[in-house]
Amino acid sequence: FSDELARLQNENAAIRRALEDQLAKAQSDAQAAQSALTAELAQVRADAAEARAALELQLAQVTSQGAGETAALSDELSKARADAANRIATLEAELTRVRADLAIARASVETTSEDRASVEARLLQALDSLERAQAAASDQEVLRARLAATLAARQAAEADAAQKQSLAEQRAALLAKCDLESGMVYEFPELQGVMGREYALLENEDPRVATAIYEHYLPIQAGGELPSDDVGAFVSLADKMDTLCGCFCVGLIPTGTADPYALRRATIGILSIILERNYVLSIPALVKRSLELLEKKSLRPLDEVAADIIEFIRLRLVNMLTSQDYPADVVDAVLSASFNQPGDVLARVSALSQLKGREDFEPLAAAFKRVVNIIKGGVTKKVDPSLFEETCESELYEQFEQVLGGLQQQIDATDYSAALTTIAGLGPAVDAFFDGVMVMAEDEKVRTNRLALLTAVSRLFTDIADFSKISA
Repeated sequence: FSDELARLQNENAAIRRALEDQLAKAQSDAQAAQSALTAELAQVRADAAEARAALELQLAQVTSQGAGETAALSDELSKARADAANRIATLEAELTRVRADLAIARASVETTSEDRASVEARLLQALDSLERAQAAASDQEVLRARLAATLAARQAAEADAAQKQSLAEQRAALLAKCDLESGMVYEFPELQGVMGREYALLENEDPRVATAIYEHYLPIQAGGELPSDDVGAFVSLADKMDTLCGCFCVGLIPTGTADPYALRRATIGILSIILERNYVLSIPALVKRSLELLEKKSLRPLDEVAADIIEFIRLRLVNMLTSQDYPADVVDAVLSASFNQPGDVLARVSALSQLKGREDFEPLAAAFKRVVNIIKGGVTKKVDPSLFEETCESELYEQFEQVLGGLQQQIDATDYSAALTTIAGLGPAVDAFFDGVMVMAEDEKVRTNRLALLTAVSRLFTDIADFSKISA
C-alpha cells in the first residue's frame, strides 16, 4: 500500500505540473496573440486614418485640378477603406478563434482538475485503507512479537532445563558407584546407593543427582520401586544395559539354573523403566550403542552378541507380558511380527487381546491364518484387476483399496485397536473369496494374481501380528 500510495502521489504531482504548464503556456500564447492582433489592428486603423487624412489632404489639394482627378481619388479612397475593413474583419476573426482556443484550454484544464480531484479522492481512500491495514499489521506484529517472545522464552527454558538435566545425568553417572569404595558399603553391601545418596547430599550435590545415585539401582526386585525421575531412569538404563552387554561380550550368559550377575533382573528393570515412563526407545539401537563401547573387550563377534542380547530381552518381555495375563499366543503373534520398541509391542498386544475377546474373532483369525499359510511368504507381483474372473475377487480388492490409506494412518498413529478393527472388516470378504474361487487355479497368471491379492491383504497386518501364531 505504501508503494502504491507513493506511486499515485508522484503520478498526480506530475499530472498537476504538466497541466499547470500547459495552462500557463496556453494563456501566454493567447495573451501574446491577442496583444499582437490588438497592436496590428491599432496599426491598421492608424494606417487607415493616416491614409484617409492623406487622401483627404490630397483631395483638397487637387480639388482644383478637376473633377476627373477627384473621382479617381474618391475611388482610391473607397478601395483603401474596403481593404482596411476586410483586414480588420480578418484580424477580429483570428482574435475570436484564439479566444475560443483559450476557452477550450481552460475547459480542458477544469476537466483535468476534476479528474485530479477524483485521483486525489482515490488517493485518500487508498491512504485510509493503508492506514487501516498498517494498524492491523501493527496489531499482528505485536501479537507475533509477543508469541515469538513467549516461544523464545519457552525454548530457552526448555534448553536450560535440558542442559541442567544433561549435566545432572553426567554427574550422577560419574558418582553412581563412588560409595562402593566406602567402608560403610564394604561392611553393609545392601546400602549401596543409599550411602551414595547421603554422601552426595552432604557434599551439596544437586538433589536430583543424589536421588539418581540411589535410584539407578532400582528396581531391586521384580515389581519393585522404579526411578522417580528421568535422571535416575536414564542412569539406571545405561548401567543395566552396560552390565548386560558386557557380560554377554565375555560369555557370562545366564543358563536355565544360574544367573549369578542377575542379568534377568537387570533386563526386566530395563523393560519396566521403558514401559513405566513411556520412553520411545529402540532395543536394537540401545544394544548396538552399548556394544560399540565394548568392541575392544568383546570375545565374540558383535553381530552374534547383539542377536543373543536382543533375543534374551525379547524372551524377558514375553515373560513379563504373559505374567500380566495377556494371552500367550497373542504375545507370541505380536513379537513374531516385530520387536523394536517395548511400548509399541505392549500397545499391539493390548489391541490384539481386545480383538480376541470378540465373539467373531475365531472365524476372523481362521481366515487370516489361512491367508498366511496359503501364500507361504507371498509373491512380489502386483495385483492385476483385469485377471479377476469372479465377483468375489473384485469385491475383496475394492475393500482392500478402500481401507489401505486410512489403515496406514492408524498404524502410524499407533492406534492399533482402530487398525485391527479396520482389518477385521475385511473378514467377510476374505471368507467369500475362499468360498468363491480356487486360489491354486490351473492358469498360472490367474493363480499368481490371486496369490498377489492375498499377499497384499496379509501385509495389512504383518507389521502388527503374525496371525498364524494365533490359536483360534
